Amino acid sequence: MAHRSPGPLRGIGVLLRALIGLAVLAALIAGVPYLLLIVGHQPTELSGGLDMLMRPDDDSLFLVVLTCLGWIGWAAFTLSVLVEATAVLRRRSAPRIKGLGGLQSLAGLLISGIVLLAPTAASAATAPAHAATATQTAAGTTPSSTASTSPASPGGETDWPRHTVTSPREELWDLAEEYLGSGPRWKDIAALNPEFPELASGDAKLHPGMVLKLPADARQAEPASSPAPDATRSTTTAPEETPSPETQAHTGEAARSSADESAHAGAPDDSENDAERPPSVTVHDGDSLWSIAGQHGDPAEWPALYKANQDQLTDPDLIYPGQQLDLPQAHTPRKGPADPPDTGKTPPRGERKQDATPPDQDHHEGQDGGQQEAPPATTAPAPSPSHTAEPSPAPSRTRDATPAPSPTAQDTSPDQAEAHQSSEESQQTLAPAAVWAGAGILAAALVSTLATRRVLQQRRRRPGRRIPMPQGSAASTEQSLRAVQHPTGFDLLDTALRTLALRLAAQSRDLPVLTAVVLHETRIELHLAEETAPCAPFTTTADRQDVWTCTASSSGLASPEDLQAADAPYPALVTLGWDPQGRLVLVDLEHVGVLNLAGDEHLARHVLQAIAVELATTSLPGHLEVTALGTTVPGLDAAAPERVARTDDLADATAHLAAHTADQRRALAALGAHSLGDARLRDDAGGSWTSHIILAQALPEDADETAVAALFNALTMRPRTAGAVITAAPAGTPLPADTWTLTCQGPDETIVLPGSGLSVHLQGLSDEHFADAIELLTIAGSDTDVPAPAWTRTADNEDLGGMPAEYAELEQDNLDKEPPNEAATGESPVPAPRETESQEPEPAGLSLADVLAEDDDPDDGRTAKPTPAPDPAGIPRIIAPQPCATPAPAVHATIPAPEPEATTPEPGTATGPAVQLLGPISIEGATGRVDSNRRRTGTELAAFLALNPGVDHHAIDEALWPGQIVNKTMRNSVISRLRSWLSTDDDGKAHFPRVQDTGDHRYRLGPHVTCDWTQFQQHARKGLHNTTEDGDLALCQALALVRGRPFTAIDPQRYAWAEPAIQEMVSAIVDVAYELSTRRREANDVPGALWAARQGLLAAEENELLHRALFLAHHAACDIDALRKAAAHLARVNEQLGGGVDMDAETAELLRNLLPRTVVRAR
Repeated sequence: MAHRSPGPLRGIGVLLRALIGLAVLAALIAGVPYLLLIVGHQPTELSGGLDMLMRPDDDSLFLVVLTCLGWIGWAAFTLSVLVEATAVLRRRSAPRIKGLGGLQSLAGLLISGIVLLAPTAASAATAPAHAATATQTAAGTTPSSTASTSPASPGGETDWPRHTVTSPREELWDLAEEYLGSGPRWKDIAALNPEFPELASGDAKLHPGMVLKLPADARQAEPASSPAPDATRSTTTAPEETPSPETQAHTGEAARSSADESAHAGAPDDSENDAERPPSVTVHDGDSLWSIAGQHGDPAEWPALYKANQDQLTDPDLIYPGQQLDLPQAHTPRKGPADPPDTGKTPPRGERKQDATPPDQDHHEGQDGGQQEAPPATTAPAPSPSHTAEPSPAPSRTRDATPAPSPTAQDTSPDQAEAHQSSEESQQTLAPAAVWAGAGILAAALVSTLATRRVLQQRRRRPGRRIPMPQGSAASTEQSLRAVQHPTGFDLLDTALRTLALRLAAQSRDLPVLTAVVLHETRIELHLAEETAPCAPFTTTADRQDVWTCTASSSGLASPEDLQAADAPYPALVTLGWDPQGRLVLVDLEHVGVLNLAGDEHLARHVLQAIAVELATTSLPGHLEVTALGTTVPGLDAAAPERVARTDDLADATAHLAAHTADQRRALAALGAHSLGDARLRDDAGGSWTSHIILAQALPEDADETAVAALFNALTMRPRTAGAVITAAPAGTPLPADTWTLTCQGPDETIVLPGSGLSVHLQGLSDEHFADAIELLTIAGSDTDVPAPAWTRTADNEDLGGMPAEYAELEQDNLDKEPPNEAATGESPVPAPRETESQEPEPAGLSLADVLAEDDDPDDGRTAKPTPAPDPAGIPRIIAPQPCATPAPAVHATIPAPEPEATTPEPGTATGPAVQLLGPISIEGATGRVDSNRRRTGTELAAFLALNPGVDHHAIDEALWPGQIVNKTMRNSVISRLRSWLSTDDDGKAHFPRVQDTGDHRYRLGPHVTCDWTQFQQHARKGLHNTTEDGDLALCQALALVRGRPFTAIDPQRYAWAEPAIQEMVSAIVDVAYELSTRRREANDVPGALWAARQGLLAAEENELLHRALFLAHHAACDIDALRKAAAHLARVNEQLGGGVDMDAETAELLRNLLPRTVVRAR
């Protein structure tokens, strides 16, 4: 602890300061005017009027002007003294006068020194006793009464109390109030944590996992049983924990250090000698009744301290340095975890801003005008804990309720030490958890896989149900993935390499051997093993023939039609990391052969996990086989079974790889190709060159050297085939001579790639994020569906999951069949499985050609036998209506968008801007002005607020800039531009109110701003539960709002928050379109049925439920030509979906019954 001057010396220093202040103040107030009158030149000395300005100056004018400036300065200082003195006498904060800040500070300093005269003189006699009291307190403090044991040395790195951030909603201000008793002391915490420079701004977001050092005087956190700090606020009037900025100015308060000021006053002396008189304490700079009471027991006992000193205190908010305060005789010791303080006595924490910015911040956008922010409003379905198991070891997600004790007081068991070590190691992941830095291609591959799987889920989903979406940590991870994905560069890489394959094949050249690929923003670089002349679309320089470059604007890139004839020439390209400039670096695993990840075991596992997830999800190769050995990348084989298999037997993996390589070597010999690169460019190569990758985090301990050598020999034999082994083999494992060994040292370390010599930061995937990736893939691949959200339900059918009336009876039957302990109580952890339409499953995998190629029975010249009408439960039954005598003309009806009834206007239809989300995103009707290059972020903010009204600035930051450090200026500029763009209503009220004007200090759009999705929900809810013409009209009104797929034409890296909303919109549109099409067809309104199905297909072109509704409508109109065209269109859509998917069995069977087929007659 820093040395403090004894009490007598401090008293003398305060007295000397007061006397000097009095002398300086008297000199400035009285001495300056005296000097100006005696020495200065007054304006009365001038003569000659304006003529004096026309003749040479004899210095008299200059001296007069100088004297006048002196008078002005004296007057300004005197005014400042009067203002400060008045504030002290009234015990109020002095108003800040613009332009006089420096003079007011000087006046406040001098006046505060004079104020110290009286209390210093009164306390001179008791100063020695106070010094003894302070000494006893320092020696008698016990660890149980503080947040943690006091540090042994001020600079001890490991001796500071610590706090682990567990929620993104935590703020420095809250932590300062919780541990230090004063919100403005957030600066002390920021100063102790220079490794987090963003904390200096005051409003930086705290990311879960951050470990913050706390000042030495941090008190123990309240027990879990006490009310949460933000849950309730005490209403008892109490002093502020520190003086306001204005009070600090006139008292001359200085920032106290966290260690030096933590024990300036001692605990009460309980000895018998002092029993007759309460101990006393001297007030120092920065003290408050709250902090003094906390130093001597419980800060909640400040009222007793105030009551004991009412003879010299009239305002508990105003105390002065040097005052001698008596401590209550019977003080209460500080309460520990088992004895929580009485929250009814806790003083309010002061009016603070949600931004947690310093108190002197400006009152601009993004602030709450000094008002306390209300609890956040519910904006979306609350994330629930994931049920997916995480691989071990997994980082701890449990927040420590109290600061970590000092090493001397900590009782650490081996298990606890290991868990703590695992947690620290997880924070050293090579890919930062908060932003997935450098994971652009991995993110793009994973997001693309999720998109394809969710399209297929939408095809399988039952009407009135929803596809499952991730919650909690997995949902946050997906949002981070969408924010950092690099789809543009990924597409350029794929196009350039396929074009290269076409050009090389045309010139009868081999594929060059790649040692690395560097992905720039608008170009890619191929680093070759040997210098080779370039081939279009790549170019090179004369001095670097081993580096080929292709730009995004290259005219040599092949067209999409030509690329369909080219396979991926390097299917085993995978991202290793990024270079010092942040550019992604990839390597060809087929060229590497054996990749060994040495160094730190945990970091090597993270690198292997990142490679595995990218291999399992990338669309670059088209097809890839991956085998995980033992416990390597647990769960990936179940999450991506189409590519990843698992085996626990090294011999089995070796045999599989040996058979794979032997088969490819025989194929090379039969083809006459001398290398794999030559064979891949042959026209008859087909799919013979599938790459096979083995992932072996650790080779089995019982495996002998012969078995390990057999694995590597199967891969390295010449000629090389399409395969690779990635392992983290321990030291001493016999590896091939040409093995690439990369040493994993840390997230800030770089390694040098063999061959290219590039410096690379290795990309890794922490255990937590790997578990999230597995959960995302598993949920997106699920065949189940879940109940619809609450907005689809009415009071009569809330227990039916939002099902339309037609489905209510069937859904109730399904619920009755489920076990009562799960379905009936709603406690099932797994969504209900999809019900089948019949007892015998229909054969799947039929194409349009299969359907059209089938012939009728020769004995029956008519169409298929009629079957029952469509089942209202969802998937239509097979229908074959009576054949048409003559083909009817094609029906191409378009129903105009219906208008709401004039007598019953819908809510929110007043004139104002409209946020359009059901199609290309736009804001219509905004009368303000905004630069065209500023619209993108403003539009996203408007869309976010339209779907999430009543959010705070943290939610906005996380949505628009996920994982980034956002300052007030960045956020406020976007908010201000959007407010100007939306303009005001007829009454002059802003369509985007200021946060101070919203009542609850939350961000939301004005009542006259409409959103097509909100209107859609209103119409859909009304129509789905009303089967009359009014209900059909409401469904028409809802579908008339659909202009395309929701959130069309957005930047892939923007709107990362919108995926759950997009899936909900697609599901709702499909349900409404199918319901209305079915109703109109059954009412013999064929044009209406066609229009409804087509409107739904605008949002979900791949949805076969709507295609079946369209087929039935065309058949009802006897328009066979249109039916054939619609069937052919669906076939094309299926071919382009995820590399090609099969038509559903229901759709194939329906077409088989609807389409007339050629009858083969016997001759």
